[in-house]
Amino acid sequence: MRALVLCFALLPLQALADTITVAAPPVSVIVYAQGALITREATFDLPAGEHVLRVEDMPPEVSPALLDVALDGALITARGWSDQRKTPYRAPRTPEWQAAKSALDAAE
Repeated sequence: MRALVLCFALLPLQALADTITVAAPPVSVIVYAQGALITREATFDLPAGEHVLRVEDMPPEVSPALLDVALDGALITARGWSDQRKTPYRAPRTPEWQAAKSALDAAE
């Protein structure tokens, strides 16, 4: 019985956490000579408890050191970064994206 209790005590808490996947599309962009500041937002509901939050639509070239994550009504206890993807990154092809792409092609 003590061995069973010890096993549960040593079990990582993240193994018990739900993984919640969200999409965070860009809502504003400020372009500078040396880069850009991109603001992404996502609205979602989380049940009470500990969870792993996964943002799926981030470009692979984004440096984790440059990310600033903020949550309303929740506490961030740890941050991590995984560069393992199920599929290659492809920017979402929304109607707004298509219009911007058409305008860019016409300007070029």
